[in-house]
Amino acid sequence: MKIGSGVVVLAALALVAAGWTSAGDPPSAGVLAPPRLIAAPASAINQCRLAQARMREAVVLCPSELPQATVARLGTAAGTPPPRLISERTMYVDAGGKNERLTFTYGDVWEPVSGAGWQSHLWRNRPCCYLHFEIFTRTHRPFRTFGGRAATLGGHRGIYEPAIARTLDCSNPERTFWCDHAAFVWRERGVSYAATLLDFGAGTKELLGRLIAGLRPAPR
Repeated sequence: MKIGSGVVVLAALALVAAGWTSAGDPPSAGVLAPPRLIAAPASAINQCRLAQARMREAVVLCPSELPQATVARLGTAAGTPPPRLISERTMYVDAGGKNERLTFTYGDVWEPVSGAGWQSHLWRNRPCCYLHFEIFTRTHRPFRTFGGRAATLGGHRGIYEPAIARTLDCSNPERTFWCDHAAFVWRERGVSYAATLLDFGAGTKELLGRLIAGLRPAPR
């Protein structure tokens, strides 16, 4: 899928008008187009494998494809490569049982705690520069949702929950997932799953659906 250059220019101008960028940090060419997905690297697959070894009660889902950064961090020297993907796994127990969380991230997020002028860099929350994608596997009761609606993403029927703030934690006791993430929850073969993605504006839900469509059982 490609967006014509005229559409990209108009989208960039709309960001400027909305205060999402400044003359000192204009969006790089192509960052507003849907990101290209590449095969998940071995480091990511290995984290999935280790998570599955720990979660014996259920199938852990693992991304087969992920976006990659195409723009270097703000303030780095010319020629600095874009940030590399970091993959992590976390197991935690809540009141209902065991949860396994896989996290895939790169780059730096721009939010209120980033300091003065953070809004001028909001375009850098897009996949060109930043990624925070998480997959949860839960062996007990379904995830609680807040303000979500029935939807189909990546071929699964479940509940889509939009982001409600621009910070990770908005101190909302009803919110199960990060406040600045879009989330989708569903059940499959008696197991509860959730996938969340930082809300970067237009295209967030579509990218989340693409990532969910690419989920596969983790290797054992």
